[in-house]
Amino acid sequence: MVVTLLSNRFTYLILIFAVFPFLTGCSSAYIDPDFAQFKQTHKKVAVLPFLVKIDSKRLGDVTVNDIENMQKERGFEFQKQLHDRYLRNQRRGKYTVEFKDVAQINELLEAKSNNHDAYETLHLLTKPELCELLEVDSVIVVNLELSKPLGMATAVATTLLIGTGATERAVASFAIYERDSGVRLWSYDTSMDGMIWTTSNRLVKSLIKETAREFPYRR
Repeated sequence: MVVTLLSNRFTYLILIFAVFPFLTGCSSAYIDPDFAQFKQTHKKVAVLPFLVKIDSKRLGDVTVNDIENMQKERGFEFQKQLHDRYLRNQRRGKYTVEFKDVAQINELLEAKSNNHDAYETLHLLTKPELCELLEVDSVIVVNLELSKPLGMATAVATTLLIGTGATERAVASFAIYERDSGVRLWSYDTSMDGMIWTTSNRLVKSLIKETAREFPYRR
């Protein structure tokens, strides 16, 4: 009897995960009171490489250098995903600004660094200096934390008992900084948990889709 109930519960949960693979967390937004004035004059925006932090607790036997390289690779990958999403909406007439080409952004960042490291430039320059270097009116900065709250075995057990068990978590902060004073014009903080078999890449794609709807340069 107990085995049958657990089996039925497991089958039910599998169907739920197939339809609802995510558990959305909390989201909060901020916009500068004078944003409308900036919006009238801003023409071009740059999406910077994501500043990614990966929790290494469940990554196994990896070195600090491995983690740093992984964070940079994911940062460039997610930068392009966000840029492509915004660019697609811009071409559909949804936004009032254009977006600087990602390849040009990263080339300029690398050229500014003595070590040809785009991330070194991100940490050394102020927001107005980045805007000047990239010849844009504002920059989009994203801080992203990726972690695995539960291992797969624990997540399965927890899910069977209480109905939830996150194996992946993404916490992101999207922000726009303007060219002259470097003031933060807009920010959107959000998080999302992935259920069993959900990858961090799918989580981030969902967060990007979510923030694109909240982007303040909308017509």
